[in-house]
Order: sequence, then structure tokens, then C-alpha cells
Amino acid sequence: MVTQHSKKNKKYIIYSTFQKGAGLNENVHNYFEHLEILDHLKIPYKKLEGFYKGKGELSILREFVDYKSLHQLRKDWKQDTVLLLENHKHGLYNANLIGKSGKLNLGYFRQVSKEIAFQQENYTIDGVNHYICTKTDTVIADELFNLNLKQ
Repeated sequence: MVTQHSKKNKKYIIYSTFQKGAGLNENVHNYFEHLEILDHLKIPYKKLEGFYKGKGELSILREFVDYKSLHQLRKDWKQDTVLLLENHKHGLYNANLIGKSGKLNLGYFRQVSKEIAFQQENYTIDGVNHYICTKTDTVIADELFNLNLKQ
């Protein structure tokens, strides 16, 4: 994941503001209201669209601060988990779902073609590129993706 900052030891989180039981209009409203807050606080982020078991929802990627903030964010948005991406080798990121009961390793978060992503049950789109989690880190990537976090 490439940003304007050093790549070494970077961590990011991906989360959604979509809540179970809320209607689509309410969820979309909450998402854009949250982005306005991030803009106001000058917190860099990237808008994403995530698909889990074929169901899509708007998501946000931003830099990881600490576990206390991660869990508070998860609680505030009534999310079971938040995806934590930790810098690995070859431009890949370790992908771990962080929830109330601990951490579940998903493997490695990596860029793939649209065709490969669409064959998966779970994938992420950043508006241009497509990403999935894989169990091995054997694919070498010069740059996983260019985030260009909005500032």
C-alpha cells in the first residue's frame, strides 16, 4: 500500500459504517456523514466498496491508530469486525479480522485483476483496482496499490 508516507511498518484499517437492520438510504447517509467528519478532522482516508458473500457495501480505508480506537470504531458502527492490514513483504499486507473475540488471520491482501476478483466470494474495489485476500504470499507485487489517501 503506497501513500505519501514511508511504507515501512504501515498499518491500515478497512471498516464499514453500514449497519445491520438499517435501510440502504440510512446506511448511505451515515457513510457520507462519516466522510464529512473525517474531512473536517483532516483524517486521510480512501473510499472503498467491499463485497462479502456477494453483498456489497461502502467501506473506508484509513491508517490504523491503535487497538483501543479500532474497537471503539467497531462498537460505534455496530460492526462484528474491522479488517486490519499490516505491512508484509513484496508490497503485500497481512490481513486480520479484529473483533470482540480476537483476531482471525485471512492471509494476505493483494491486488488482482477484475476477472479474478469477480470469481471470489469476497473482494474489495478502490474505484479502479480490485483486491482479495489469499493464504499465500508467493506473488511478488512491486506496488500493491496506490492509495492516494484523500487529505
